[in-house]
Amino acid sequence: TFAASLAAVSSKSLQIEIVTVADKILKKRGGFDPQQAFAEAGVDLPEIAQQPSEKFFNSALAHFKNVREGVKVKTKVLYGDHPSEAIAKEAKRFEADIIMMGARGLSSLKSLLFGSVTSGVLAECKIPVLVLRDKRTFESPQFHVAVAVDGSKASLKGVKHIAEHRGLYKESEIVALTVSADVPDSVLKKLSGKAIPQDNPQEYFAQEIAKAQKAEYEAAFKPVRKQIAGAKLACKEVGLVGVNPARAIADFVKENGTDLLILGSRGRGRFKSALMGSTATNIAALTTVPLLIIR
Repeated sequence: TFAASLAAVSSKSLQIEIVTVADKILKKRGGFDPQQAFAEAGVDLPEIAQQPSEKFFNSALAHFKNVREGVKVKTKVLYGDHPSEAIAKEAKRFEADIIMMGARGLSSLKSLLFGSVTSGVLAECKIPVLVLRDKRTFESPQFHVAVAVDGSKASLKGVKHIAEHRGLYKESEIVALTVSADVPDSVLKKLSGKAIPQDNPQEYFAQEIAKAQKAEYEAAFKPVRKQIAGAKLACKEVGLVGVNPARAIADFVKENGTDLLILGSRGRGRFKSALMGSTATNIAALTTVPLLIIR
């Protein structure tokens, strides 16, 4: 559904491949059809080993029924013991620009949110992965995009993705987000053991916090400006405050009608996480906004 709506609003030529994974035991060899043989023998296969039906693909293709010219769609069944490996291998062969996956799949793709299949695909290849949790669609090319940054090279991969795919995002409203703590660590370090003016300590403390937050915002946004300017795109900068970066970002995208949130898979400082770690996982758990993970 999401891919079809994106194809409808994009002006670029697109090649879309719809894939699903079946157990390699079902792969036809010569004139031998394993699934037919199991059926004739009266053997009931578990769900994970069942061949995707023609009905499954027909249902998927129905979303592209009225697709514009320049969009080519095909289907393919992949075979393997490990769905993530099969998907990653096919994505590389297909030279895909992006892999779209539902947070929950069917048959051998069944997994928990950010479970083994999604994590496995990210570990197997460096192609961006878009994780979808609902049947969201794009109604026009003027969609709202947020990219989370923290000044690290990893988080800037999201900005680089936008710049390199300018044609897709040129009509979008782009917002760069970063998060500072209520009381930044730099303030605590600076004031540790230091005498605080007694005439108005609250105002002094508030000023130190504001200065530290401003410095953190500038460090995060400065490298963003160069890449965005080079792509001749406009980008709004929003500095958030919160103890939990994931919660602050999730609240922002929900309150502001964000259509797509872009994250680098690794960050530092307040976004620090392992591959598919706490920040990305927590954001996904807190919002249903499509999440594009960039490696």
